[in-house]
Amino acid sequence: MKKAIVAFALQEEVVPVSIPGFEVHTILTKITKVQAAFRLTKAIFELQPDFVLNVGTAGTLAYSVGDIFSATHFIDRDSAKQNFTSISSEVQTTPLLSLPSIVEGQVTTDAFIVNTGDDFVTAADAVNGAAVDMEAFAEALVCREMGIPFQSVKYITDKIGANSMKHWEDKLADARTALADYFKTYLG
Repeated sequence: MKKAIVAFALQEEVVPVSIPGFEVHTILTKITKVQAAFRLTKAIFELQPDFVLNVGTAGTLAYSVGDIFSATHFIDRDSAKQNFTSISSEVQTTPLLSLPSIVEGQVTTDAFIVNTGDDFVTAADAVNGAAVDMEAFAEALVCREMGIPFQSVKYITDKIGANSMKHWEDKLADARTALADYFKTYLG
């Protein structure tokens, strides 16, 4: 049987995820890109997965609390600010699962971008992407470099610039319920 890693940053974000045809292993990566990259790389060497799915919460500028994004395009906002010409601050991955996004209650197959950095974004500065988090880019980069299919599913807990940290904490229970329902609906 094939193996899948489902990576969550925090215990408070964990929901049950079953993927038909896969033995699923849940891991916690902690927050920030370095923590996530290290813990995912370690798990990949130990488990030898065929697929990695990142699941968690995120903030947004342009969308609504409660939206769920499926993403395969990731930006490292820290590197992008530096304009390094020798490294790429973007990664695109190939999805293994057909997981839709749910935007304002409507199911869509649109491609969304997750913008990753080592800070909890609280100011409404220009951010390239639908969602902001602290892990997905690092995990996508690890998977791309190791030839493992990767995708991410993010529940929007807060609007950036509107008391984001407090709203994130308040919405964790809603995120777990919505994500559990999402995976039950779309993965059976």
